[in-house]
Amino acid sequence: MQDGDELAMGKQLHHEGQDKDEDLGQRATLAAISIANTVIVGFNFGLLLGMASALETLCGQAFGAKKYHLLGIYMQRSWMVLFLFCVLLLPFYIFASPILKWLGQPDDVAEMSGVVVLWSIPMHFSFGLLFPVQRFLQSQLKNQVIAWVSLVGLLINVLTSWLFVYVLDWGVIGAAVALDISWWVLFIGLFGYTALGGCPLSWTGF
Repeated sequence: MQDGDELAMGKQLHHEGQDKDEDLGQRATLAAISIANTVIVGFNFGLLLGMASALETLCGQAFGAKKYHLLGIYMQRSWMVLFLFCVLLLPFYIFASPILKWLGQPDDVAEMSGVVVLWSIPMHFSFGLLFPVQRFLQSQLKNQVIAWVSLVGLLINVLTSWLFVYVLDWGVIGAAVALDISWWVLFIGLFGYTALGGCPLSWTGF
């Protein structure tokens, strides 16, 4: 009887240990995603967004002066500048793990964050194209278009996150890929509206 009790207690302790390991793994995963998005991706996001904000003044002045053709020119110049800076900022993504370790993050979290950041590089380049298009449309008071496209991007993000994380069990990589897709959907949707006739006066092609 005593042997049976010891065996049952051993099994219980084993299951409790497994539950604790799973809980720690989930916490590390959540921490990795959070750190990747707030520290590395968030820093680059803010920098590129700030640079793109200069387009608000230029496009606003051109639209007010009814020099509509200048809006498209300014946007394309902004694309080139931001794309260049996207390339220059790539070391933050490539060396994310060493940077996070240097900042004091635990090794396991830093390594996992580094994986998330590497898979976020496509999203990083979408910033350089998306932000100028948003400013281009905002200066023409087309905020409703941005809102509808953003709603579509949100729905696609929910769908792809569910598919990649829960169905295909891709973990943190699935979460990063889902974000990549949703951000590129935003750019494609807004640029598609612009190029397919939504802004005939301000967009005349490349």
